[in-house]
Amino acid sequence: MPGESRSTEATRLERYDNVSLEGGAPVQKDSLALHHQLENGTWEVTLTFSNLAETQNVTIHAEGQPINTDLTLPQHTPHRETFTVKVTDGVLNLTFSNSSSAYNSIALSSLKIKRLAQ
Repeated sequence: MPGESRSTEATRLERYDNVSLEGGAPVQKDSLALHHQLENGTWEVTLTFSNLAETQNVTIHAEGQPINTDLTLPQHTPHRETFTVKVTDGVLNLTFSNSSSAYNSIALSSLKIKRLAQ
């Protein structure tokens, strides 16, 4: 339903050392991916996360498209990112990668998903 909001715990978080995103370049260094079943449509996604290790430059992809590029995250500093994404395959796919460290230490503390009117 439009305006519907949901928080989720029913997600999978996977670690990849080298992955390629749809239609794109390989993700460098270490990557984390989250896959969440979701009805097709346009959604507003709000992520709250922080970095548990040294300062990292993080890139977030949603459905294979970059949301930001090399966002600098200092250690233990919370960050919130809100963006709109169109889901067409019944799964919201998010990937977090970094270009500044061999280890990805991103801690996702919340995921809020709100369906937008069509």
